[in-house]
Amino acid sequence: MRKKIGYYELENQYNYVIPGSDAAMNATLISALDRKEAIVAYYWEPTWLLGMYDFVLLEDRPFDENIYFEGGCECPSVKVNIVTSNEFAESNPAYVSFLKRYQTSSAMTSEGLAYMQENEELSYVDAALWFLKEAHPELIDQWLTPEQSQKLKEAL
Repeated sequence: MRKKIGYYELENQYNYVIPGSDAAMNATLISALDRKEAIVAYYWEPTWLLGMYDFVLLEDRPFDENIYFEGGCECPSVKVNIVTSNEFAESNPAYVSFLKRYQTSSAMTSEGLAYMQENEELSYVDAALWFLKEAHPELIDQWLTPEQSQKLKEAL
């Protein structure tokens, strides 16, 4: 990230700071936001911090391995795949059907993580119920068959 400051010739406009830990980075960002101070940071997603605060995503050049180590592009993204063994897939076709339909976004995940952060006393189950009942009930119909969807909605 230090090379990115140099690549874009921003040395005279920004102080490059390495907070030292995830908690220190969060505290630095939250403190600046609470004081309404300008701050630029390189962060990952999904995370509760991006779900709780209104950050602006700055665009960079798409990942290019030829200039990445010079700081001239965004970091490579990591694609997440859902996989099972052949044996599991054959013995659990309904579950595999769900996994094929399952789709979410970093923003939705960050939103759920922020809800959990704000409501620390809640369990993961409580957070999942909130997510499906209040935040994104439309996902039920996207992820499940009509019969499964109706059954879940009645249970919720």
